[in-house]
Amino acid sequence: MNTYVVLRGRNRVCVLSCVPVFSREFHVLCATAQLGCVTFLGVKNITNYHQSDEESPLFFPKKDDGTADAPDVVYIWGPLRGRFVYGGISAYF
Repeated sequence: MNTYVVLRGRNRVCVLSCVPVFSREFHVLCATAQLGCVTFLGVKNITNYHQSDEESPLFFPKKDDGTADAPDVVYIWGPLRGRFVYGGISAYF
């Protein structure tokens, strides 16, 4: 069984103005188990962490006149998908 924890520290996120904005620190726990010689089962992001639990990944820039412009998705620093369970059968030829 393989288990690993990914610790993502604060990352610099460049928004349109490139003012230093930093992401939050978070953990992602993953595990994979090999069952027999050709079957496998795994889980990614066991803690079910989402960036949207903290803040939205959408950035709403403002135009020169102060009105909102179209949303932008450049502010992604964490997992957008939660817990992910996978499994399958490997075939070797």
